[in-house]
Amino acid sequence: RIAISAAPVKTGVLVAVVGIVCSVAFWKSVSDVKKAHVNSAFEGRSKEVTESIDRSLKETILRFEALNAFWLASREVTRTEFQRFVMPLLDASESIQALEWIPRTSAEMRDAVELDARQDGAAGYQFTEAGEGGAMVERRPAEMYFPVLYIEPLEGNEMALGFDLGSEPQRKKALMKAWKTRHPVATAPIDLVQLPVDERKGFLLIYPVFKSDSEGYVLAVFKSGKMISAGIGSVVADDLDVFVYDVADSGEGELIHKICDDDSPHLSFAAGTEDPGSIYREEINMAGRRWVVVARATPEFNKKFSLWMGAWPVLLVGLALTALVVLLVVNRQRALARLSVWYHEMELEVKKRTDALSNSEERLHLAVSGAKIGVWHWDIRANRVEWSDLCGEI
Repeated sequence: RIAISAAPVKTGVLVAVVGIVCSVAFWKSVSDVKKAHVNSAFEGRSKEVTESIDRSLKETILRFEALNAFWLASREVTRTEFQRFVMPLLDASESIQALEWIPRTSAEMRDAVELDARQDGAAGYQFTEAGEGGAMVERRPAEMYFPVLYIEPLEGNEMALGFDLGSEPQRKKALMKAWKTRHPVATAPIDLVQLPVDERKGFLLIYPVFKSDSEGYVLAVFKSGKMISAGIGSVVADDLDVFVYDVADSGEGELIHKICDDDSPHLSFAAGTEDPGSIYREEINMAGRRWVVVARATPEFNKKFSLWMGAWPVLLVGLALTALVVLLVVNRQRALARLSVWYHEMELEVKKRTDALSNSEERLHLAVSGAKIGVWHWDIRANRVEWSDLCGEI
């Protein structure tokens, strides 16, 4: 017998290799498309968050400009008028800790301003500065003062009334910048000590007021967390971790607010070595300050856009089809091989029998010739008779 060759196995291996390569290539293509879709969705969500924060900041500044316009349009603003005007602004925004009026006061005008404030209802009013331990003490003499003359709401902010912003270097720097540029200026982050520890981060927004009879600044104290959370609103559910940093000119950054689980690791505001598709950073301008919004996808976001639901089934189906095709090809090749062997064996058998018949006829012919026997044949159906030459002779 002829042994079945190894050709079917070789063919099956070749088909398997081609099928696996094609399946992996198609899976990789689908994975890349899916990953691009996930990255695009992540970037879109992150941009939406950043734009929402930026829009909220601009709206806040715009509302704050109304206070500046009110001051410019008024001949004189009394303490009561100030209170009446700012109350709707305070009611409309939980992010405002206080609104203030800061007059530029020369050394010669200090006594008069303090006296007028006490006569206007601010009992015991005097210019102050932060002493040792943070306690407010009487302000030391200076060439120019920037005291808090009006403040709303007064409740909870009593210590700030009379505080000279010029006594603190960072605040004074912001005041000078606002006066020079004639534009609103935001300060670096400050701690609002009257608030809970996790809500203390805040900043000042200072708007210069230029009037011949009333020069100074309108000032807003903002709670950073409240402002950012109000800006984001319902944009962020549970699919993004968001960190907002204030970045100084020196390049140093300070975290001012975060929206994430407490045990989630913080992200740096500076670009690192992480996958650019998993971290999003964008810078926004907050009245002259650089704020950097950093976003990261949470496990919930990754579940929504899981690659398992997109690319992996393609690979599994491709491998399954490859296995099926290999099985069919191998079985067909083996069937063809068995058929070929059977055909060859049949050829050998026919040849063997043909040779035997030829030998038998040859022996019969010799026997008939040697015995001088005539042979005839009568075809009854055709009514035809055939005979050999020797039969004819007989």
